[in-house]
Amino acid sequence: MGRSRNAGLEFGLLGPMQVRAAGEDLDVGVVKQRALLALLLMHLNEPVSTDRLVDSLWGEAPPPTAAKMVHLFVSRLRKRLDATVDGGPIRTTPVGYVLRAESSSLDVYRFEELVQAARGVLHDRPADAAASLRKALELWRGPAFADFANEPFFATEAARLEERRVTATEDLADAELAIGRHAELVGTLEALVTAHPLRERLRGQLMLALYRSGRQAEALAAYRLTRERLVDELGIEPGRTLQELHAAMLRQAPELDLTDDWQTTAAATANGQAGAPPRGPRSHRSHWVIAAGTIAAVGAVGATMLANRGRVTLNANSVGLLDPTSGRILSDVEVGQSPGPLVITARGIWVGNQGDRTVVKIDPVSRRVVTTYGIPSVPTALAADGSTIWVADGYSGTISRIVSRPSFLSSPFRPEPGVRGRVLLAASRNAFWVGLTDRSLLELDSGSLRTRRSLLGGNLPGALLYAAPYLWETAGTRASLVRLDPDGGGPTLRLSLGSVAALAYGDGAVWASARDRLWRIAPRSGRILASIPAPGSTSIAVGPRSIWAASAGAGVLYEIDPRTNELVRTRRIGYQLGELALAGDKLWVAIGSSI
Repeated sequence: MGRSRNAGLEFGLLGPMQVRAAGEDLDVGVVKQRALLALLLMHLNEPVSTDRLVDSLWGEAPPPTAAKMVHLFVSRLRKRLDATVDGGPIRTTPVGYVLRAESSSLDVYRFEELVQAARGVLHDRPADAAASLRKALELWRGPAFADFANEPFFATEAARLEERRVTATEDLADAELAIGRHAELVGTLEALVTAHPLRERLRGQLMLALYRSGRQAEALAAYRLTRERLVDELGIEPGRTLQELHAAMLRQAPELDLTDDWQTTAAATANGQAGAPPRGPRSHRSHWVIAAGTIAAVGAVGATMLANRGRVTLNANSVGLLDPTSGRILSDVEVGQSPGPLVITARGIWVGNQGDRTVVKIDPVSRRVVTTYGIPSVPTALAADGSTIWVADGYSGTISRIVSRPSFLSSPFRPEPGVRGRVLLAASRNAFWVGLTDRSLLELDSGSLRTRRSLLGGNLPGALLYAAPYLWETAGTRASLVRLDPDGGGPTLRLSLGSVAALAYGDGAVWASARDRLWRIAPRSGRILASIPAPGSTSIAVGPRSIWAASAGAGVLYEIDPRTNELVRTRRIGYQLGELALAGDKLWVAIGSSI
């Protein structure tokens, strides 16, 4: 793109903030001024309102002159940045400000693109994947948003990026194990396991690196230490993948070793020779290291063993049906790529597949996909309002609806003109609400799409729930749960629970996931009734006899007894998890990729 899109500027958020023009560092002012620039960069090429900037920079108690200070900071930034490029990157819009620049000028975007490129070739060209991942990780100059450790608004995004960094590091370890760099990896993996002691993927990689380096006793000892830690701290056994890797090592399974062709490739890589991996049938290398994201071929072996016993097993990119009482898997329905949001109606189970941008309907009786709809963007949320299924379309600020009689998918609709970003959905049989990034909370008429009522919510809500007569939302900056009375027009309760990842209503209570716990809240009094451990939970399903929560990244389900408010069971699934929902006495779970 030309100079009008500020191709001469480069921005860095993966470490202390960095702004460079023609290779020279620029001083962009005091902390609050740099924070404002970081906020605009987080929403690159999207307008950000002045009110939102004020809330993000000062939280609940902004100074009376906050809006003027925002305008002053923008003016100063323009003077520093506009002199470097024609036109200047910061433009005024009807609602606030927008920073116009190429996405490649921001290190966060370059990091994401390199990681995605690596994952596309990880199976067949691990040497190329390793090179791309090294470039991605070299972009990090320290913790993300390092300048803003005392600015609470950046905490959530910093944590998300750090998780992406660790996952990319794990991908790199997989690629390097595949090309025979196991001996060199041992020290690095030991340090990573120390820093992230509960990540089983890293521990499995360390075991495999030790084993291939001729240190079998140490590999087995690493497993024992892992098991002791998980049992002592979480009360759970290692996942099936790790257990079966351990079993394979005990019997010295030949599949664990690199084949001759991959050893040749590894030697060439070590000598600095470029070259593609050998052609032809896949070697054992890919079966044990790459196939499902780590050493997860053991999971495939385990699935085969279970199938041979006549039991139903779960597979990646499916929706699983479980018996909540026994925990037994009843069915496994194959859907699209990376299923995430899930909602149940009287006529079916609806699932949003984020990898292939589809929404599918599963018949609950036949347990088969009966309808598939292509969505314009990634389905980030689903909600059911009577006979209508609502779909949030990625981060475009639009929603679509699927009407059952006659069945059709509508064109995308923008609830608030000019407002982009993630849309949150909350619905009941008689009401449908959306939450927008400009803090608007709108009740829409399902037929006409006109706004019935509107409220001003908190800043960047992370979850939204309607449980008549109240609307509940979480505000990222304030790390709080807010109850609003739509009839009264404003907040009536605020609870400081930390960053809330999920909300649900049932058994006469509001349930919120925050700070690695589930909080049970009395809707009218706002009294906290219980606090129950559920590390990393990102989805909640409420039934008359059990409450379930899912930890997406850990692939773990938690069952809570609503009578005693106690955690009664932990079930490790071994896959990334999307949302879950209870229908009668059955639990439906969206199953993603292997962990």
